[in-house]
Amino acid sequence: QPEQWLVSQGTGRMLLFLSAFLCARDGLSTLELMCPQAVRELVLVPPCVQQRKQSEEALISGAMDSEKSETEENMKKLPAECRTNEGVTGVLVLSNWNLHDLPPEWNSLSDVQSLCLEHNFLSVWPQLPDAGMSCITALDLTSNSIEIIPEDIQLLIALKALHVSHNQLSYLPVQIWKLPSLRILDISHNHIASIGNVIKSATTLRSLNLTGNKIKVLVDEFGVLTGLMELKYAANPIEQPHESILAQGWNTVRSYLARLLDAHVSQQLSVPSFKLAAVAAEILHVQHVSEADASNNELEELPVLIGSWGAHLTHHMWLHHNHIKSLPVEIKAWVNLIELRIDHNKLQYLPPAMTCLHSLRRLIAGHNRLLEMPLGLGYLPELSVISMECNKLSSLPFDLCASSSLTQLSVDDNPVRTPPQSVVLAGLRQIMSFLKRMEEASSSYILDLRSLQLEAIDYEVMPVPGIKQLLLQENKIRTLSQMPLHDVEKIDMHNNPLESLDPIVTATSIQQLKVSHSGHSQEDSDSRLSSIPPGLSALQSLQLLDVTYNMIHSLPPSLVFVTSLTALKLSHNRLKELPSGMRQLQLLKILEISFNPIVIIPVELGLLTLLRRLRFDECPIESPCRAIAQQGVAVTLQYLHRLCNAQEKTGCLDLSGLALTDVPEEVAIITSLRELKIENSGLQKIPSGLLSMRNLEQLSVIPLSPML
Repeated sequence: QPEQWLVSQGTGRMLLFLSAFLCARDGLSTLELMCPQAVRELVLVPPCVQQRKQSEEALISGAMDSEKSETEENMKKLPAECRTNEGVTGVLVLSNWNLHDLPPEWNSLSDVQSLCLEHNFLSVWPQLPDAGMSCITALDLTSNSIEIIPEDIQLLIALKALHVSHNQLSYLPVQIWKLPSLRILDISHNHIASIGNVIKSATTLRSLNLTGNKIKVLVDEFGVLTGLMELKYAANPIEQPHESILAQGWNTVRSYLARLLDAHVSQQLSVPSFKLAAVAAEILHVQHVSEADASNNELEELPVLIGSWGAHLTHHMWLHHNHIKSLPVEIKAWVNLIELRIDHNKLQYLPPAMTCLHSLRRLIAGHNRLLEMPLGLGYLPELSVISMECNKLSSLPFDLCASSSLTQLSVDDNPVRTPPQSVVLAGLRQIMSFLKRMEEASSSYILDLRSLQLEAIDYEVMPVPGIKQLLLQENKIRTLSQMPLHDVEKIDMHNNPLESLDPIVTATSIQQLKVSHSGHSQEDSDSRLSSIPPGLSALQSLQLLDVTYNMIHSLPPSLVFVTSLTALKLSHNRLKELPSGMRQLQLLKILEISFNPIVIIPVELGLLTLLRRLRFDECPIESPCRAIAQQGVAVTLQYLHRLCNAQEKTGCLDLSGLALTDVPEEVAIITSLRELKIENSGLQKIPSGLLSMRNLEQLSVIPLSPML
C-alpha cells in the first residue's frame, strides 16, 4: 500500500510518483515530477461510471505529456555525465513533494545516478542506500532545511554535482573538499561563515557557488584552484580580499590570492596591476616580506601597519604608478631596504623618517608633486641614485653635498632655482660643488660661487643669513638685482658680464668691490662696464674699487666723496682724466690708472700723504713732465708732493735732484711761487720757463754750470 503521505496527495499525483519510482528502479526513461500544478487532483473511478473513464484517462495522459515536456527541458541542466543519447537515465526527481523524509522503498533503489529532492522539507541529510552511494553522480537538495552534511559524504566517490543551496548549513565537513570526482558545488544561501584552507584539496572543482552566506574571508588557498572556472561569492560580508579585487571577478581574485599564497612561502610579495584601492589586511598578514611590488594599482595611502615588515624588508619596495599622497612615518622601520620606487604618484612631501633608511641605495620619486626634498638624505651612507624629475622642487637641500656615495641625481623638469639651472644642467659634480659651498656659507658667512657658470643669482631661494663675502668670479652674471646686499662687505665679480653697478649702491656695508676682467677682447666688449653710477658715493665703507679691464670713459665727480677708499684700480679702461677733488681721498694708498688715455695726473695727488703706489704705465702723460714721469712712481709722488706744498702752503719749491732740463710747465703756472731751488739737477741752460714766473723772488741753481 502507498504511504499515507502519498495517498493524501491525490490520485493523479500518486500515480505519477509511482510511475517515476518504477522507472528509477528499473532504469527506464524518467519523467520529472515538478509538483505539477496544472494537474487537477483526481479521484478513483468506480466501475459503474464507465462514461467518465475515458475523459479521466485523457486528462491523466495530457497532464503526463505536459510534465514530460517540462522534464526534458529541465534535464538539459543536469551534468553531461548523467545523460545518454537516448535521454536521461537513472534519474529520480522528487521536487516539490513536501517530503520530510524518504520512504522505505528508497532503500531498494541501487542504480540511481541523479537524485533531485529540491523544494521539500528535509531537515536531515537523506540516508542513501549503501549499495547506491558509489553510483550517485548528481545530488540536488536545494531549498530544504538541512543543517548538517555528514562526514560519510566521502563515500559518494562518483559525485560530480552537489546542490545544497537555500538550506540551514553553518559549516561544511572537510570531507566534502576531498571528493575525488566533484565538479560542481552549490552551497549558496546558507549560514556558512568560513571556508578553511582545506579548500586547496578541491582540485577537481569547476564551479563553486558561495552566494548569500556569511563568509568574511576567502583564504589564500583559493589561489591554487587553477581548474575552478567559476566562483560566485556575491551577498557575502567579505573583508578579504579587498573589495577592489572582488569587483574584478574570479580570475583576478584567484591570481591575486595565488600571489599572496606564494608570498607566504617566498617572502616576495608581488601584486602589481590589480587595481588595488588600498593595502588590504591580507597583504599586511604576509610575514617577513623581503621585497614587495604593489605598482600599477590605485593606492591612495599606505597604512601605518606597513611598517610592521620592518627590518625584514631587505630588497625593494615598488609603489610606483599609484595615487599615493603621503608616506607614513612608520616607514622608518625599513632600515634594510635597498630600493624604494614611489614615482608616478601624488606625493607632495617625503617624511623626515626617510633619513632612517640607512641601507637605501636607490630612491625613485619622479613624476610626483614634491615641493621639497627631505633634509638628511645626504647622510644616508649607501644612497647612490636619487631620481626626482617632474616634480615641483624649487631648491635642493644643502646637506645633500655630504653624500660620498651619490653617483646619479636627476631633477629634470623641476622649477629649481637653487642651484640655478646653469648648475643643474652642468651635472652632478657642479650641483654637489654648489651645495657644498652653500653649506659652508652657513657657518663661514662666505658665499663662494666661483666658476659655476651662473647666469643669475636669486638670493630669495638661497637664504644664507648674514653673508659677509660674495665671491662670484668666473660666471655669466649680468645683474645682482635679486640680491639683498645690505650686510655684504665684499663682492668679487671678476670676469662676469655685469651690465651695471646700480644694484650695488644698496650694499651700504660693502668694503671691497671687484668688477674686473682678465683682459680685453673684441668679442665681449659689449659685456663690460661703461660707467660708474654717481650713487656709488653712498658706499661710505668702500675701501677697494677694482674695475680693471672695462670700457669706462669717465668717473663721476661724486667718486671723490667715497673718502674711505684705500685702493682705486682703474687700469685698462677709456679714461681721459681723473675727477677734480682727488685730494679728498686722504686714505688712498693705491691708485692704478695704467693703459688709459690720461694726459694729466692731478697735482693734488701730492696731498695724499698715504699714497704709496701709483701706476700709470702706457699712459700718454704730459703733466707731470716726461722727465719726472720716467723716473718712476717714487720720484713722481715726491715731485707732486713738493709741488702741492709750494702751491698750497709755503710758496717755496725745491726741485733739487730731479734731473730736470727745464722748468716743468706745471711749475711755471704757479703764480704764488716766490722761491725756486734747483740743485743737482744738471741744468744746461737757464730754463725758459722762468720767464713766465713774474712773482719769483729767489732762484737757487747749484752747482751752476759754466755754460749758464
